[in-house]
Amino acid sequence: MEKKLITALIGLWIFVLYTAVSALASDMLISNYSFESGTTGWTQTWGTGGFTASTEQAYSGTHSVKVVDTSATAPLGLESNYMSATAGSTYIAYARHYIA
Repeated sequence: MEKKLITALIGLWIFVLYTAVSALASDMLISNYSFESGTTGWTQTWGTGGFTASTEQAYSGTHSVKVVDTSATAPLGLESNYMSATAGSTYIAYARHYIA
């Protein structure tokens, strides 16, 4: 149960940003958010195991990220390239993930 919770929390942090509606002009999308260009723009920041672009599951397009966590006790993290933000502004982050 704890590993699934950790995986879900990691999923909220690292997985692909998608919406059910078209992106608005004001939406700030992470570069390569759908992993259609492989893992370009993403870096594994900690943990063991790894990540790859996969066609096994996809919400939009044909790819998503596949995370292989080889540790039962340590987290695994991915970071996208940095995005600019304006001080004092409010931002909402959202993600879709699949946990098997």
